Amino acid sequence: QTNFEAAPVTITAELEGIGIAGESVVVELCDELGVKLESQTVVGVRDGEIFSVRFQVKPEKRGVLFYQVSASRKQAVADLGVISKVEEATLLNNARTVMVNRGQGPYNVLYVSGRPNWEFKFLNRALAEDNEIRFHGLIRIAKREPKFQFRDKDSNANRIFTNTDDEKKEQVEQYDEPVLLRVGQLETGELAGGFPKSSEELFAYDALILDDIEADFFTAEQKSLIQDFVGLRGGGFLMLGGTESFVEGGFHRSPIGDLLPFYLTGVSQRPASPEYALALTREGKLEPWVRVRTTQEQEDRRLEEMPRLKTLNRVGALKPGAVELSVVQSKSETTEPALVTQRFGRGRTAAWLIGDLWRWKLHQAETDNEDLEKTWRQTVRWLVGDVAQRLRIEAVRKQDHPLRPILLQAHVCDDNYQPLDNARVEVELTTPDGETLKLTAAPVEQYSGEYATTYVPRVPGTYRANIIAYEPDGSEIQQSQTGWVCEPAGDEFLTLEPHREFLEQIAQQSGGEVVELDRLEEFVTTLPDRDVPIAEPRIHSLWHTWTVFLCAVTLLIGEWGLRRWKGLA
Repeated sequence: QTNFEAAPVTITAELEGIGIAGESVVVELCDELGVKLESQTVVGVRDGEIFSVRFQVKPEKRGVLFYQVSASRKQAVADLGVISKVEEATLLNNARTVMVNRGQGPYNVLYVSGRPNWEFKFLNRALAEDNEIRFHGLIRIAKREPKFQFRDKDSNANRIFTNTDDEKKEQVEQYDEPVLLRVGQLETGELAGGFPKSSEELFAYDALILDDIEADFFTAEQKSLIQDFVGLRGGGFLMLGGTESFVEGGFHRSPIGDLLPFYLTGVSQRPASPEYALALTREGKLEPWVRVRTTQEQEDRRLEEMPRLKTLNRVGALKPGAVELSVVQSKSETTEPALVTQRFGRGRTAAWLIGDLWRWKLHQAETDNEDLEKTWRQTVRWLVGDVAQRLRIEAVRKQDHPLRPILLQAHVCDDNYQPLDNARVEVELTTPDGETLKLTAAPVEQYSGEYATTYVPRVPGTYRANIIAYEPDGSEIQQSQTGWVCEPAGDEFLTLEPHREFLEQIAQQSGGEVVELDRLEEFVTTLPDRDVPIAEPRIHSLWHTWTVFLCAVTLLIGEWGLRRWKGLA
């Protein structure tokens, strides 16, 4: 479902049986070591009717994983070992293997807030339990002040740092700078200068969250940089509601306002309702990351039990392409958007127009309910789930080629996530028998920043490929893994029905014929009288032909005679 290690994987198998009407079928899910993870029994199978079986498993490690789904008659399972009782034409189409790529993490998320609030508390607590997310924050605890105010003779540092060791540091905020609290597992020097001022610094993150922060906090260059972060880099962007967000934050006619999935003009001045009830739209119910409970009944009960919210940012009409996933309903039965998303360039944006979701947790403080934490984790995972990386891999099987080779394509980008043409891409391939092969991907002339190599699987089984991209100076850019499954027998016996059109085409091109079953004996009796064409390839040099030799001698004599006649020899 997602590319996170902690998220579950859903495997759906579609099965069809012939000649087993009314019987029961046992479907098992095993890992690549053959350990059975789950088993389900389907009762009353109908001939020729496709039925589905769904498994949900949570892997314990990341990377490329393989799972096998196998199906068998329940009676055959009971009679295992008695070959005479197995009446199937072939058992090769009773199992299929699937590859699951758990992606790469952890993902870096930058959170910027205009003030300490309850929202940050529960958001930070929820993401602290997720090993796939690195949550970094900038929280403003004091706005900037004019230099001439409260200025002493010895220091220009903000008075918050008076009589502290931080006052002697070079990175201490001055009076004309906001005082920021840095939270998270920050590296040395990370976010030391406040919000990133260059693309190299901001593009290192996968998602950006703005919470109750006004537009004037950012410079004009930083606003354009945030837009490039989403549109060009492909990052995720989320703005949360508050007293200084959206319209109240002055984001109208700014690059950040262009990212939002709605217009900040034409805001209606309806009287504020003291209470709002949260509800999901039809599109919201179809999104797994928006839902919290497993069934619709439980989801409806959860929404009814939620406390009434009191903080809502009003906005204008939705932009074309925006999707409204959640709304709030007031006592007057009017609805207004609460959660809206849209695509922007290569990335995706979302807006939570509610500023007090923390009431949800306080309302459930006496219980162990973690609905709010789950909502925050799923929202952030959606933000970074489709974020572009500097190295992206695709393994495509060429179906139109008789050998059905695997085309490995690598897309490499530079620090600004622009195509990198002079990179070096190497592939370490592991075959089913444990052999390791090293391949080199060559640049594709038609596309910038794309490299490709082809491999023909010779052995049935599972294949793993580790792709490494290098900078022109030899430094490593990134590693990525992929894999595929080679099951020629399963593909061949996927259906046992004869492909008559294909057989007739082969017979026509090879000079043969398609024989009906009732004409088989007649065809056998005519075999002794049939001419069997035999094609025997021979290699004969053209120089050994007497006509070519005679022509060459004649040309030489003629050329010599012409020279003698003209006095050239």
